[in-house]
Amino acid sequence: MREIFLIIPLLFKSEFRKKPGEKRSPVMANLILGALLLVYSIIGGIQMIPTFDALSKTGLLAGFVCVIFLLSTLVSTLFSLAPMLSLLYFSKDGEFYLHLPLKSSSVYMAKMIYLYVSQLYISALICAPMLIILGITQNLSFAFYALILIGVLTIPFLGLLLSSVLALPIIALSKFFKNRGAVSSIALILTFALVIGGYMALTLSGGSLSSAQTAEIMTPLINTVTNFAIPFTAIANASMLLPQTAFGLYSVEVAFLINIAVVIVFFALVVFLSLLVGKAFYNKGVSALLENRKSTQKGDNVLKKNKQFSTLLALEAKTVMRNSSLAFNVVGSFILCPVMAVALAIGMDGDFLGYIAFGMVYAIVVGMGVSMNTCACIAFSKDGENFYAIKYLPINKNKVIGAKLVFPWLLSSTFTIVSIIIALIIMKQDWYHYFAIIPIPLLSLGMSAMDMLWDLRRPNLSWHSVSELAKSTSNVLVPTFIGLGLMGVLLVAIVSFLVIFFELGYLFAYVFVFLVGITLSAIFVPLLFKKGEKMIEKVE
Repeated sequence: MREIFLIIPLLFKSEFRKKPGEKRSPVMANLILGALLLVYSIIGGIQMIPTFDALSKTGLLAGFVCVIFLLSTLVSTLFSLAPMLSLLYFSKDGEFYLHLPLKSSSVYMAKMIYLYVSQLYISALICAPMLIILGITQNLSFAFYALILIGVLTIPFLGLLLSSVLALPIIALSKFFKNRGAVSSIALILTFALVIGGYMALTLSGGSLSSAQTAEIMTPLINTVTNFAIPFTAIANASMLLPQTAFGLYSVEVAFLINIAVVIVFFALVVFLSLLVGKAFYNKGVSALLENRKSTQKGDNVLKKNKQFSTLLALEAKTVMRNSSLAFNVVGSFILCPVMAVALAIGMDGDFLGYIAFGMVYAIVVGMGVSMNTCACIAFSKDGENFYAIKYLPINKNKVIGAKLVFPWLLSSTFTIVSIIIALIIMKQDWYHYFAIIPIPLLSLGMSAMDMLWDLRRPNLSWHSVSELAKSTSNVLVPTFIGLGLMGVLLVAIVSFLVIFFELGYLFAYVFVFLVGITLSAIFVPLLFKKGEKMIEKVE
């Protein structure tokens, strides 16, 4: 037990320590994420108040609480899958801990506690504010808040259990292929896309309906969830002092005790299984780590003199895709782009805002596609210690920079263009709107070059896990916020053109985006190639 509490502070310090030259620690990134989740949950809870009243009248309020717990579990599972792969399976500190006089079980337990705390932070911010608003507006008793706390504490354990179960077949499947990391990456990204797509489809199923209609549509879902998610149903029933149990109707007192017993048994079982399955996963990860080290020592990337650029470009793709956690952080943000395009296109289709609808969809999707480019933000940082090999080898540095620029540019441009085409098809826009995709590559190129310059000015090369790298305070956050600011400018400009010039405003909007793209590309691309080589040489 003492070893566990020695390792836990090391994990948190390693994850959240302030990097050399950074003014703020990565804690700020987590606080910003927490604030966004909190605001989102509060707004969602306030908007749901009329639906709460409608569900209460039909006796489905407890079932709704069960649905919220289940959705939070799915979110927890989704967002714990990549950190689990990063920390337990692809962690760079695996061999380090193996050579210390520590029990592997202690290292594993410490890492699981770390994962639990990080997922508890997210799940609590997602579901607790909405449930608190529900309790206040429906005048529920103190028992509701106490048992909701138990549910919130259980969700991360269940998420870790499910993510462990999902990760094992992904890794087992990848062993049948030459590049196990790439297969794991593809499987993880597809899982992410399916979950997010399913969630968006669920949230869009009601459309613009009244609270009573929404409650009516949700009734089959609530009944289905309450029938199979028995532990969550028990928490909800006990919290509202209802006579229902999974075994029938009883007095309120007896039903409360039965539901509490179900909750306790479920909680203990989930904790036990999550630790048991997670340990098997960790042992597989450590053994695979040692196997990978032996195999990668042979070297599978040879820089041919006459094909340096293509080899470097392939190396960029391999660096990302062979580490599933890195691939998730790099490609995951782009997956949101087509999902958001579908959601916005469906939500704004029809008569909503008329001709302005596609302009809003275009501005938001293009802004996301070029601003959430994590790949460009960590173009040099993601190499870690391998950066110095690139620095000192007799390689043309402009080719290195070019390969690092082309890869994120291709990702950003491709996903954004595909997303816009999807929105055009769903919203049944006229043929001339397809010219809207022309400015996208220019805008993406300029933003990618800017992101790379920011990363190269002070790359984070001493990271131990991908999640630590992705939370690098300034390397990722500053370019992203600049990109989000650009998205705001595009949104305001495009809507303004449409309001003033009506349908003709699209022509001005597309020209405006084209000019912004040319300007950014003309400034940052030459600057990257002009100063990039000197900046690489200055990195120590």
